[in-house]
Amino acid sequence: MSEPKLSAGAFRHLLDAFAAARVPLPGSGPAGEAASTGTAERLRRDLQAAIHHEVGDLRWRELMQRMREAAEDGQKQYRLLRFPCTDCTDDGRAIRQDEAQWPGTLTGEAADLYRHWDQELKSRGFRISARELEYPGGLPGDIGLFIAWD
Repeated sequence: MSEPKLSAGAFRHLLDAFAAARVPLPGSGPAGEAASTGTAERLRRDLQAAIHHEVGDLRWRELMQRMREAAEDGQKQYRLLRFPCTDCTDDGRAIRQDEAQWPGTLTGEAADLYRHWDQELKSRGFRISARELEYPGGLPGDIGLFIAWD
């Protein structure tokens, strides 16, 4: 990578590095493993530099760091936030029903995170979703806001 880029593709490369580290290639020995490890380490450093260079907000920088770590661990998404369904203007109904206008029901930090994704990360290939996480006693409970790079 000649210039670090903060994109979903860079996170997918971390997934590839994770998979390559777990499944040895036929005929690869210690030399192949060392080369693969070196490439993965270089990718981590480049992505870390991109996060610090491109992400000014400390909160987002921390979230992007956790996303990078999740990708390194083979994850395809990261939960940005967990919040009570009552924080939505419709108590989470649009999210539970998977309605297209669900983002308009978000308030507070969830709305801020969605707005940041829409303005900064959507065009870079990241996707965002929300879903109900639990139904305590059969009633709607917390909602999770997830960002994905798969």
